[in-house]
Amino acid sequence: MNNHLDFWDILLGGVYLLITYFIASSIQKRNIALHPEYKYFVSGLMTKIWAGIGVCLVYTFYYEGGDTTNYYLGSVAMVNLFFKDPDAYFLVLFGDELGMMLSQFDSDTGYPAYYMLRDDKTFSVIRFSSILMFFCFKSFICIIILLAIVCYSGIFRFYKLLVKLYPGNDKHLAVALLFVPSMVFWGSGLLKDAYTFSAVCWYVSGFFMVFIEKKKIIFNVIIIVVATFFMIQIKPYIFIALLPGSILWGA
Repeated sequence: MNNHLDFWDILLGGVYLLITYFIASSIQKRNIALHPEYKYFVSGLMTKIWAGIGVCLVYTFYYEGGDTTNYYLGSVAMVNLFFKDPDAYFLVLFGDELGMMLSQFDSDTGYPAYYMLRDDKTFSVIRFSSILMFFCFKSFICIIILLAIVCYSGIFRFYKLLVKLYPGNDKHLAVALLFVPSMVFWGSGLLKDAYTFSAVCWYVSGFFMVFIEKKKIIFNVIIIVVATFFMIQIKPYIFIALLPGSILWGA
């Protein structure tokens, strides 16, 4: 089997998937009576997870490498670095000097792809993913599942906002936001778009709560700041594109 995926990876991924399904089903059951749009909660999450696993399999077995596998290997190298030298891990996590960062890695930790180290925006994905990797036992499939859960929280929050703004269209909105194949596939997996798509959803829903509904101001300001941080760190042009519309919307 491919060196990124082995029997342990698949077994642990299956356990994570089952746990995720049962927790998501519980959340859906608790909320569906008051919020009918939750009938799509589990199916939307499972679609995103399986799409992410699909990205993993395509890059592993068809392309035989590429960005998503290099993000994974870089995240594993970061975790290895933490257990070897925690101070060095945090130097790399918050540093930006190429030579300094590269010198922290060796054959024991493994090396992030050089082209990713050179590009701060690309390496940000490895930085963020390394934090998730601590909960994944260095499993490729498990980090796909965990990242899908984290990112789906923002997407479903945005979906609930759209249902509120356009009542009676929950099915059509679910199809458009949660189930369109190309968007779900390329917006999942260990890729930049998984982070930025979710950040956009968090940003827009937070902006609406602060400037339109004027509710839970402090909490949603924090959401806007964090979402903006992720966009700027990975794809700043997305935030630049959002900003004029945000200003007009909130005016």
